[in-house]
Amino acid sequence: MDTVEAYLYDAKGEDEEIDLANFDSRRLDEKQLLWVNVLSRDEAVLEGVTRILQVENVPCRKVLDDSGYPEIEKYEDFFRFCVNSVITNKNAGPEKKMIDFIVGKNFVVTVHDGDVEYFKEFRNREKGETQFGELDAESFVATLLDLNTISYFLALNENEKQVDEM
Repeated sequence: MDTVEAYLYDAKGEDEEIDLANFDSRRLDEKQLLWVNVLSRDEAVLEGVTRILQVENVPCRKVLDDSGYPEIEKYEDFFRFCVNSVITNKNAGPEKKMIDFIVGKNFVVTVHDGDVEYFKEFRNREKGETQFGELDAESFVATLLDLNTISYFLALNENEKQVDEM
């Protein structure tokens, strides 16, 4: 699973990047949160992740399609939604990137193509003994969505710079 990054946040111990293929999701407890960041919209990879997490009836085709509109769906053991993120490149216009979220008890799965810079910055900044394991999955998602909102402000700043240089 080269395109999968998995981070276990443990309020009772040290946070760590884990090998999801060797992880038993039944061992997650109330003081732990698992974030699985999938860097490709690949059906086999997504099915492998959901199998390891023991999540059934994930609408894989909807998750794999990054051309839709943002939406939210509730299922028995999880909910799924997608948002548009904005990616800025220096001296270029902003680009849209769809990010899907699958959120259940003590886990969050994000699915997108390629890296999301603010996810990488978040991981680099929040290493070690954080208290993210204390959060429920919904609160952790709120943190990630806050970063998504900030990406829009950064895109606006970049556009302003480009206009000022005209």
